Amino acid sequence: LVRGQKLPIFSASGLPHAQLAAQIARQATVRGKNEQFAVVFAAMGITFEESEYFVQSFKETGAIDRTVMFVNLANDPAIERIATPKMALTAAEYLAFDLGMHVLVIMTDITNYADALREVSAARKEVPAQQERKSPADAAIPATCTPTSPLSMREQEDCAARTAPSP
Repeated sequence: LVRGQKLPIFSASGLPHAQLAAQIARQATVRGKNEQFAVVFAAMGITFEESEYFVQSFKETGAIDRTVMFVNLANDPAIERIATPKMALTAAEYLAFDLGMHVLVIMTDITNYADALREVSAARKEVPAQQERKSPADAAIPATCTPTSPLSMREQEDCAARTAPSP
């Protein structure tokens, strides 16, 4: 993983996404002895048992001390599921840009987030994307899952400058 990384985890029923996400959060570190580091952990549409698993797992290893958790349970409204990654990314940006910390954002289960987007779009009677016309839901997943660190933004600007046609 690189600094400023967002790690979205997509899953399906029966797959071990909870164990994978918990293991990454427990073992995440940053090189350097005096580096401040935090994990922002967003879980969307998970069961109460999964939520307890994450909390207990982080407590057992001490990872809870450097973890900010945002949990949306499966019985919570879909609109809250959509807001969860936005709140997590806002917290991560505060930790990174205002406090100068290194931050790893782990978001699980993005599949539940996508289902919530579809549910809300259907309730609003938004038509799925057709060629040039895109609904707000179509842009939400790529925006949520792409890196936003200053380093990656600089890299994107440099790449755009190199590939832009010269005047």
